[in-house]
Amino acid sequence: LIEIAPHRKCGMISDPEQEEVSCQEMANHALSKALKYDPNHEKAKHMLATLTADATMTRASNKYVKSLFDDYANDFEHSLVEELN
Repeated sequence: LIEIAPHRKCGMISDPEQEEVSCQEMANHALSKALKYDPNHEKAKHMLATLTADATMTRASNKYVKSLFDDYANDFEHSLVEELN
């Protein structure tokens, strides 16, 4: 979505005097804030690096990839049988 509409504005601003910010800026802020509370949160680290095109991250961490597959494991058979036939 960010690549398709990088200049899209998010309407979640409660102060009408405040300038709207892009959805990308809001996501960047939220993920940065999340990492302040939990610097080891692999999903937040990966998403922030992807969002900001962080060149220092050359690949997804092993922990992130493992959690991605573990989270999908419960739905795999349904996707394979029902959605892919």
